Amino acid sequence: MAGTLVSLAGCGGAGLSKNDDNLRRIGTYYGRFLSQHKGVPPKDETQFKDFIRKIEPEVDLEKIFISPRDHEPYVVKYNLKGAGGVDATKQPPIVVHEKKGVDGKIRVARSMGQYEEVDASSIK
Repeated sequence: MAGTLVSLAGCGGAGLSKNDDNLRRIGTYYGRFLSQHKGVPPKDETQFKDFIRKIEPEVDLEKIFISPRDHEPYVVKYNLKGAGGVDATKQPPIVVHEKKGVDGKIRVARSMGQYEEVDASSIK
């Protein structure tokens, strides 16, 4: 899982902008959580936010958990089965995404550090 941190720090996403800093930060925190918990994802919002506060006490959690594009809270996938595992035949699971997005497109972060914009209809 040590590779998770490297890939999160080095990954960009095609078409993503400075408006996606919050998404990137939450995705990075999620990857760090997985790395430090042997691939087990956070069970709920409280556990995840407590983890973030421990590693970055000054972070404004209320601000970073809101998408600047659709002004809605990000949807974080808690207790997601398979978030820490890697199956080379599939894309890593989406762990964080915008709630509504803009113009039918939603920006997402995957468990292995990829960030991208996807069709809103592809989000379950």
